[in-house]
Amino acid sequence: MSVTNNIFVLADRYVDELAALQPMLATQMGVPGFDGQWGAQDLAGWQDIGALLKRTLSAIEALPPSDQHRERLGRRVLKDHLSGRLDRIEHDLPLQDLNNIASPVQGFRETFDLMPKVEADDWELIASRLSSLHEAVAGYIESLSEGRRRGLVTARRQVEACVEQCRVNSGPGSFFHQLLAGVSDTQMSDALRSEVDTGTAAACSAYAHLANYLESEYLSDSVETDGVGLERYRTASRHFLLTEVDHEAVYHWAWQEVAALRKQMTEAGRQIDPTLGFQEIVQLLKTGADYVACSEAEFLSQMRQCQMDALDQLNGTVFDVPLPINQIDVQIAPPGATLGAYYIQPSEDFSRAGSVWYAKPTDTSVYPLFDEVTTA
Repeated sequence: MSVTNNIFVLADRYVDELAALQPMLATQMGVPGFDGQWGAQDLAGWQDIGALLKRTLSAIEALPPSDQHRERLGRRVLKDHLSGRLDRIEHDLPLQDLNNIASPVQGFRETFDLMPKVEADDWELIASRLSSLHEAVAGYIESLSEGRRRGLVTARRQVEACVEQCRVNSGPGSFFHQLLAGVSDTQMSDALRSEVDTGTAAACSAYAHLANYLESEYLSDSVETDGVGLERYRTASRHFLLTEVDHEAVYHWAWQEVAALRKQMTEAGRQIDPTLGFQEIVQLLKTGADYVACSEAEFLSQMRQCQMDALDQLNGTVFDVPLPINQIDVQIAPPGATLGAYYIQPSEDFSRAGSVWYAKPTDTSVYPLFDEVTTA
């Protein structure tokens, strides 16, 4: 087979074309060249992505037969990936992509976490994205409005949570106001600093506009019932598992696992203090001096150690972890994120390590650890 006519060349071309259509994803993947852009967030933008997915699927089918294991496996993996993404678009999921954990509401802001902030050129790209965020928000609103027109809306409490997040991102405590903290005058000129300041105001304004839209227009069309149920689960499970499952059997199995887990939790609680009830044990773990970190720095230190311990235990036994990805960064997420943890993969060239971001309350000096070990 020609070296220019195989799945790996096709996959490289797909990534390049996808990065051009989705610059936010390009930044997440660490593909250079798109960090100053947002890409189209409107319906036409999603149609362009759908066309790319179909075009690439057709290109896979047109490849000549191969008896090479890696070639055949690569075709299967890419085909599953493309089909899963196309399925989401054809089910109009981008038109109701609004939730409190992983949607453009969070993605717009989190994109800046992943951008380099060392050289003046880095800050030029940040300034460009800040100043043009309103265009991305306008496209996103257009997609949500098309979803409303088609009767595809999100649950009310998801909308309310997103409004609250947008208000944080547009307010005086916004992440955007902290961007220049610690940046020395040697890193940027006065003109560039002014450009970033102007962009910061524009970004806050864009989030305020999004909050107003969600609150004054979208919220009235939202539904009281949460976005759960078999049909939603079918689509989501295909996306995450890339296969069909027996949903009824999986559902009953999951409840059995929950029951077994609760039993183990009760037994573990008795080992901690047999005189306390289950809820009292939980409260002890949340507040007891022996079970919590007493500062943000201590929490991050313990979580970094927990991550590295897990990596050391798994590397060479369960997985072989290549040296370039044998590093993990652990950070506290800026204000406005949903409480919990989220993960970012390394950049394409591994210059940016994979990272875990913990979103914690800003008004606390107590950081429970008992429920973070499995996250690590």
